[in-house]
Amino acid sequence: NQAKGRHDGMDKSDKKNAGSDAITTIKLKVRQDCAGFVVGPKGRVINEIAQQTETTIFSPRKGEEPIFVISGAKVLVNAASALIRAKEHEALEREAKDHKDATRTSVVVVPESLVGFVMGSQHVVIDTIAYQSRTQIKCPIKGGKPEFEVTGTPICIEAAKACIEAKVYQASIVPWQESVENVTINLSVPADRVGLVVGPSGSVIQGIALQTCTTIVSPKRGQD
Repeated sequence: NQAKGRHDGMDKSDKKNAGSDAITTIKLKVRQDCAGFVVGPKGRVINEIAQQTETTIFSPRKGEEPIFVISGAKVLVNAASALIRAKEHEALEREAKDHKDATRTSVVVVPESLVGFVMGSQHVVIDTIAYQSRTQIKCPIKGGKPEFEVTGTPICIEAAKACIEAKVYQASIVPWQESVENVTINLSVPADRVGLVVGPSGSVIQGIALQTCTTIVSPKRGQD
């Protein structure tokens, strides 16, 4: 089973800028009893990780050794690996309901010019990172230090930090401040399909917004 992020869609100039040695492939083994949780229903979880990190991830099939094969730029592969470890840890926490690791707070510093890129329009990027890594992330205030405060368990903090570092890398590959014309459209879907499109806690629509680098405002309950 294969999940792909956006790195496969790079044009030739992007790949040239990334460098000929940019692609790395690793094998990541997880516990057998956690593999299904990491993959998620119909591959939803692993697909979200691949999209978030712009990597290609091959998942183990049922009955195979629980090894995920991750390919992409090294910093993006590190982010995907960290998110998979965070999901494995979540699965173990659910089994041991009475045990939870203590939380702590760590600071991640980014270039000041990239704070907006890491946060995303209406915080959609940083909110998705927080959701996928199971952390709380406090964004820098305007005019303050370019520091993100990440709170969570150690393994989840590492996942969030790796994702933030991946966003900084992505900005270096494709300049995010290129002048483009913004377009706004309204898209109607059947009322009984809205919840499916939005997803639990908005996870599906946030993943779509992140993958397409757009801002998406979802309808509230009762609205058209």
